[in-house]
Order: sequence, then C-alpha cells, then structure tokens
Amino acid sequence: MLAFGASAGPASAGELLSTTVSAPDAAKRSCILRELKGGRGVATRSVTAPAAGSVTARLKASSGDWDLAVFDKETGRRVNGSAFFGADEVANGLVAAGQRLTVQACRRSGGARTADLTVEARAVDPKATVEKASLVRVSTPTRDRKDELTALGLDLSEHAGKRYIDLVLHGADDAKTLRESKFMFTILTADLAAQAERDRVADRRFARASIRKSALPSGRDSYRTLEDYNNEMKQLVEGNPGLVKPVVLPFKTFEGRTVQGIEISNNVNARDGKPVFLQLSLHHAREWPSGEHAMEFAYELVKGSKAPGGAGDRVRSLLNRTRTIVIPVVNPDGFNHSRTRGIAAAEGPGGGRGAPNPGQEDELLNIASNPTGEYRRKNCRLANDSESGNCDAAFAAGLAATGVDPNRNYGGLWGGPGASELMVDEDYRGPGPFSEPETKNIRELVSNRHVTTLITNHTYSDLILRPPGVQSLGAPPDENQGYKALGDAMAAENGYLSQKGFELYDTTGTTEDWTYPTTGGFGFTFEIGCVTADEDDAGNRVGCDNGNFHPPYSEVVREYEGTTSRADETRDGKGNREAYLIALESTANQARHSVLDGKAPEGVILRLKKSFLTKTSPVIRDGEETDVIEFRDTLDTAMAVPSSSNYEWHINPSTRPAVAKSTGRVPSGDPSPKVEFIGAPGPTALPDPSDAKNNDPMFHNDHPFTVPANGPGVDNEKFTVRIQWQTLTTDWDARLFRDLNGNGMVDAGDPEVGTSQQGTTDFEQVTLSGGDLAGEYVFRVNNFAATEPYEGTVTFQGPDPFVPAQKENWTFTCEAPGGRVASSRQVLIDRGQRQTIDFGTACASVAPAVVPVQSGRTRRRCLTTRGGVRATSLGPVKLARKRARQRRVLRTATRLPSRAGIDRYCSSLNGTVRVGYPTRRLMARIGSRSRRRVAKKAILAISTDRRYRLRRVRVNSSVRTLRKRLRGEKRLRVGRNVWYTVGGKKSRLLFRTQRGKVRELGLGNKRLTASRRSTRLFLRAWDRRGL
Repeated sequence: MLAFGASAGPASAGELLSTTVSAPDAAKRSCILRELKGGRGVATRSVTAPAAGSVTARLKASSGDWDLAVFDKETGRRVNGSAFFGADEVANGLVAAGQRLTVQACRRSGGARTADLTVEARAVDPKATVEKASLVRVSTPTRDRKDELTALGLDLSEHAGKRYIDLVLHGADDAKTLRESKFMFTILTADLAAQAERDRVADRRFARASIRKSALPSGRDSYRTLEDYNNEMKQLVEGNPGLVKPVVLPFKTFEGRTVQGIEISNNVNARDGKPVFLQLSLHHAREWPSGEHAMEFAYELVKGSKAPGGAGDRVRSLLNRTRTIVIPVVNPDGFNHSRTRGIAAAEGPGGGRGAPNPGQEDELLNIASNPTGEYRRKNCRLANDSESGNCDAAFAAGLAATGVDPNRNYGGLWGGPGASELMVDEDYRGPGPFSEPETKNIRELVSNRHVTTLITNHTYSDLILRPPGVQSLGAPPDENQGYKALGDAMAAENGYLSQKGFELYDTTGTTEDWTYPTTGGFGFTFEIGCVTADEDDAGNRVGCDNGNFHPPYSEVVREYEGTTSRADETRDGKGNREAYLIALESTANQARHSVLDGKAPEGVILRLKKSFLTKTSPVIRDGEETDVIEFRDTLDTAMAVPSSSNYEWHINPSTRPAVAKSTGRVPSGDPSPKVEFIGAPGPTALPDPSDAKNNDPMFHNDHPFTVPANGPGVDNEKFTVRIQWQTLTTDWDARLFRDLNGNGMVDAGDPEVGTSQQGTTDFEQVTLSGGDLAGEYVFRVNNFAATEPYEGTVTFQGPDPFVPAQKENWTFTCEAPGGRVASSRQVLIDRGQRQTIDFGTACASVAPAVVPVQSGRTRRRCLTTRGGVRATSLGPVKLARKRARQRRVLRTATRLPSRAGIDRYCSSLNGTVRVGYPTRRLMARIGSRSRRRVAKKAILAISTDRRYRLRRVRVNSSVRTLRKRLRGEKRLRVGRNVWYTVGGKKSRLLFRTQRGKVRELGLGNKRLTASRRSTRLFLRAWDRRGL
C-alpha cells in the first residue's frame, strides 16, 4: 500500500482551461452518450493532457440544467461525464500523456445561456511502486479475537462467519500486522486487481452473449459509472412526470459533487402523508453491485406502474400507498474514483482511451492498478482539520489511506468498537459524529421524512443485518413487533442470512444504528453477493465462503432476479427484486408504523416535530473508553392538507427506540474487591514463539480465581482480567478458562471463555459481562516471547445505572404555509396505532382562501411558479410594475386577505405570494427622488412556495444551508423573524427565516435596501413589527 511517507512520484495539478461557454438554444438530450458535434445547445473545447494522471472538468451556470462530458478526440470514447440535476457539474477521469480531449458542455433547459468551464490536470508517476491488494480470511475462533481484529484498523470486509472475518491486505505491512498479532489467515484472492481484470473480461463476454437484454428491469449488462446513474435518473424524471421527481441533497461532497436521487410515487409532487421506503447504496466506493440493485428497483417500480396484469396491479397499489426514495450513490467522490480506475484497468493499455505516444501504452493500466484506486472504500477527505478533499490528490501523492468511512460516521453509537480513531485505517470513523457531507445528507433526508423502512445496500456476504451493531445492547425493542419477521421474509427470497448486526462483529457509527434508534423506522443492511455458501457442522448456512466486492456482472443479475443457488435453497426465491417489494409492502403495512388522521382546513400545513439529545458510544481514544458525546437531533416533517380537508399521515412512532427499552438495573450490592497476582518467565513459563496456545505446563503460568455469586451486598455485572509489563519487546498472551470442577487447573472439557493475543503491546486483558458469572476460573498466561515479569489484576464492576423505559410525544402543529402556528398539541402514539385528531376551527385563521365553483366543490385559483425567480420577477409578479397593472396581469388568481400595502395571492396550491407597494410610513422616510421612482409600484415580491428556488435555496431549507449558499449576506432581526439579504444584479435578495428554517424568499427594491438601516426600515414599512 502507498501510505503516508511512502515513496511516490511528485503530484502536481495545473489548469488547462478556464473559459465561458455559451449555447443560445437548449436541447433536452443526453450529453454523455456521444459527441454531439455541431448540435443545438452544445459548446465544445479542446485540451491536451500534459502528463499521465487525471483530468477534472467543472461546469457551472447560474440556472437551468447543463451537463458535461469529456471524450477522447481520436476514438470518441468517453473519459468521463457529469449529468447532475441542475447546472453544477464535475467530470473526472484518467488520461495518458499527450492525449487529446474534447470537452463537451450541453445546455439542456433553463434560461442561463452561458456557463463557466474549467479543466484541470493532475499528474501521477505511472512507475510509482505499489503493492498489490489481496483478500484473506482471518481465523477468529472467539468473540474476543474478533474484537481484537476489528481494533487493528485493517480493511475489513463486511463479511464474516462464526470463526472468521475476511479483510483486504494492502501490501506486506498489513500482513505483518496480522502476524505480529498472532492471527492465522488464508489467502482467498492473491491479487484483487488481477481478479478484477478477469471479472471485467467476463463482463464483456456476458454482454456479447446476451442475445436478449439481461433479466434486469433496465436490461443492463454491465456496471454503471457515476454519470450513467445521474443520466438515467434524469431520464426517468423527464419521462415520467407525476411519477418520478428529483431528490437533491443539500451538502456538496469534498470534490464538489451533488448527492442526489429520485422519488417514486403516484402524484409524486403532492405534499402528502404517505410512508417512505428509502434505498441507499455505495457508502463504500468499491461495492459497485449495491448501487446497481437500488437503481434497478427504481426501474422496477416505473416499469411496473405501466405493466398489465397482476404484477402491474401490485406495483400500482404500492405506488398509491407509499413513496420510494432511491439514493444509488451516497459517496459519489469515492465511487467515481473506484469506478474510473476499474474501467482503466479492465480496458487494457491506455485504458481504452488511446495512448498516442509510443512507450506510453501501459501508463493508465499501471496507474489504475494502484490499490488506492479501484478498491477504495472511503470518501475523499484529506486531513481532519481540512474541509477539503480530493481523491486524485491523495492518489497522485501515494496517500492510500486518506478519507473517512461514511458507514462509521453516523452519530448513533459513533466512536465505539468496530471503527477506528486513526485516519490511516480503512474503517476510520472521522473527526466527529456526522462530520462528513455524505452522512449529513442522509441525516437531513431521514430527519425530514417518515422513513418507515430503510435498506442500505453493501457487498458482500449474502446477509440481511438489523440493529444493533453492539452485542451489549441486546435485541432491538421492536424485535418481535415485525422487525425480525421482515428481515426473515426478505431473506427467504434471496437466500441471505437474517441476523442482528453484532452477530457479524461489533460495529458503531453505521447507518441504521442511527436511523432506527432515532426515528423508529425499520432499517436493514443488505450484504449482496456470495459465490459459495459457508455451512456449520450441522449443515446450517452461517456465512459466505467466497465472494467479491464487485464480481462479474452476471452475478449482479442473478442476485437481483433470484437465480442463485442460495435463493432456491428452501423455496423458489425471487431474489432481491422480491425482497425489495416485500420491504415496500411492509412500508405500507399500518401495523408496522403509526397513523394520524382527521380533518383540517384545505391547504394548511401539518407539522410533526421533536428535538432531543442523541448519544454516541463511550468514545474510544488511544484504545481506552472515554466520555459519551451528546448532540442534538431534530425530526421535523410536514404535509399539506388536501382539498377534501381530510388528511391521513403515516408516521413513525412518537417514542424513539433509543429510550423505549429499560437499560441497566438496580444493584444488589457493591462489586467484589480487586484480586492481584504476579507472574514471570521461568521454569514453568518458557518462551514458545511458534504457538501462543501451547498447553504444555513448561510454557505458561496459570492463575486461578473466584468470581463471587451475586446476592445481598455483592453485585458483579462484569469483570476484567488484565496483565501488564514494562516494555513492548516482551510478548505475553492470555486465555481465560471456566474451571468447571473448581480444582484450580485447566482440565479437558473446561471451556475457553476469553482470549487476548495482541502483540506489540504492554498488556493483555479479557472482559466477561452479563449472565451468571459466578464460579471458578483459570487465567492462563503463555510466554510467546517474554523476558520480563508481569503484574495482574481481576477487577469487578457493577451494573450500569438503571434507566427505565420512557415514552415520548410528537409536537403536532397546524400552521400557515409561511410558518405561522395556529394550533399545537402533544401526541403520544405507538407502533400499530391509529389516532384521529381534528383541528377544525383551530386552524381556520391560517387557512388559504378558497372560492366556490358551480360543481359545488371548492377550488383555489393560484399563481403559477412558471419562470421561477429572475432578476426583477417572481413567477408572474414583477417589481416596478404599477399596482393597477399588476392586478390586471394577476386577475385570474384569488387575492387573499392581507395588511395594507400588500397584495397576497395563493401560489400553486402550495404557498402564498406577497406583493408589496409603498406605504405612507415608508414614503415619509425616503427622499423625494426615491418617492417619485417607486410611487404605486411593486417594491417587494416574496413567497412561501417551495417550488421557487433562489441561490439554490428553497423554503424549508435550513439556515445553515442558506448561509453556505450566500456570500456577503447581511443578517437582520426584525420582530420575530431573522432576515438574510444579499445584493442581486437588479434587486435585493430576501430570505425570511424562523426557527432555523427559511420560511419565505423573494426580491426587494435594490435602491430602498442599500444599507442595513434602510433595509430595516423597508422591512417595517408595512408593520412596525416587520413582515
């Protein structure tokens, strides 16, 4: 492995191009599939790579939708592309020295005719020495040995059996670490890069052999790239209005990419109360099949909505009752790095991109084979004190170990076992809970939706895991309330093993160890893929004997459609296709969540909210447990009451699982006093560096002791046996045996209940907890390579303090679209319960106006949001337009009651628009010239409609997001509101915030808001307390 301090070629980055491109017309078509020479909406530029390495192109426009692609000029093959929603694109791929490139920018929609384009190259020495990565199986016969292995910080796969864990060795140093810690291992795949190349050859054979399209819903026969995912999601949105809409998460990655997905439901744009099924994939960059299955399920639902017969009826019924959100790539920086290196390694000399200069044919192949590339696990963070990151910079410099493991960075249980505190380790947890943009995004999404079912897809092992990730927490509170049953039902279809996460090994900071305890939504990890199942002596399946992070694509197809041997073990399983549909049916199952229903005025906003402190694990620092960190979590969800005035809201229970289960107990007495002992090398403890478990009395010391029974005055919930010596050159090892006959010796049949064989440390220790601990024990200390004595102790601990189970409420409010609360109440509701709550007249004061029509039904006539926010206009409303003319232009829309000087309209059935005109108070405080300019003209246009977007901010965006998007903004408190303002080209951009959220946004007259004082006067023009 190339790591910190390793010898590598110099890294350098240089700008090849910085320009503005223009496209007078827009054309809605794919930009990444091929070169669109001379086409409408296309602008191209040419560059030449100065050295072997990577090239990064960035494109940014002020609005609309632009895409970007980089092609090899000679062959026309794509180097990389970018097809995010919107107009902020990043494309990065590998190039050879002297390679000529065409950079293609495409304007697909929107008003922005120009975009800024930059291209940067970063060189890497293709001859830099790298060590191959290999997949090995490490023997872990006891729970203690599993814990010791997970504490080493090596690159563990999320795959283990009862007596082993698979991991990736990045070179000789990792193997040395295993041997020094006295772990036995066997090699499963000697060279992962070579295996990956063989797998991609198999992919090409599979694609050529497919006379028909594959059995996947999309018909795909090869792995997607990042731009493929985004391009296909865009096509699904554009081709299925009303069924599919984009989901864009607020936090950009370290390399500047957007994390995005799609939402699928009938009437998808409605702000209704359907329960949500959330599919996540590619937390870990190298786990390519995980994203494939999530994306295929999106196609499954879209195609199923149009399918005839029973299969189509099933999908249509689910789409009427649920919402599915698919985020196929949680970690786009890491995935793009892994995937592009995989392509280059698989496509032969020059990476299939054309290496035009003699002698350079192998450059990209050599670069791509670097183990920092295709088998990358983490994101692209550089250093802890930096809010920047770049996989290419680390790659070019040979820094293989940079980055954070996103699936160890979630706040729930963060900082505990199974995650490393060292940045160089592959399971590095990050500098703090939710420190990474990838996990912040998922936290934001889950906190604002009622996600009643969540699946986060990984590879490999053929496992379905549910919380908790730590054995000491026991079964989840809902284990027998449908949680285990759902896992088992899904496993019956794909042949996976359904179990609790800690039954694999202890992990902390994982996705569902935050989502489930915090929200109550059932969360699962799918570990997809296994070539050969592993069985115990009785023939029961206990794990996976052979798998891969991204096997041949034919395996991806078989896992999805259920044609693996494991899916057919007990019955005709239908694979992950059926498993996901079962999860979606569970999402709709009212017995597995809670339901609120009742009556409220049409158009008002119903909101459920609660705020609380979430706890991490006792944070491990320098190998020792320290204090628990507490941080604030807020769940804040909303729906709009439909025109019928009858609402139904499918929600998660009000009580969090984190507090729903009693913990600890009342002690019956004090822990027993400490026991001390000593030992040394000598006639009965000679060194044997060949066997850490030599049972010959010549090579060990035995120390018998007693654990007293609990009773009046004594309570031992846990005990720890520890030996310690002076220097790291000495190496003692330890095992703990239960002395069944109490003779102070280890006899045949006495069970080994704990072990510690660390190596290169100055201590060994074993801890036992829970259950009936009372009895006789023998602590055996083996001399592996010891030359000095040790001191030992047995220390006892009582139980954790008793904390009874708690009940929690939702705060349930009825409010205006702009955020004004009319009624609030506390709601206690359990899983499987339905409650009826009528707001009635309590919310009438904030209800949007309605007008009668001849049919006897009611309908609001509202402004459209067409045109969005421009320099001086908000939809159909225009600043500087006289009031009489403005009213004529807007005459078809219903004008709502409002204060003097304000015309208020409903907007798209989802909010309101306020148009402000000069008041006497304002006119009295401005100069005569200003009075003449603004008399009777609109000087304010603001809206609560979430469809409007201003500087990539919408109503209900967080203030934190707002401040990230703005530059040079002013902050003013006016009455109960905090306003943020920033100058635009022809108007002042205004954002009204309350309780940490944007409640209204729009435009104000620029001349009247030139200073902080004048802006404050402006905002008080219609009411002394402010708008």
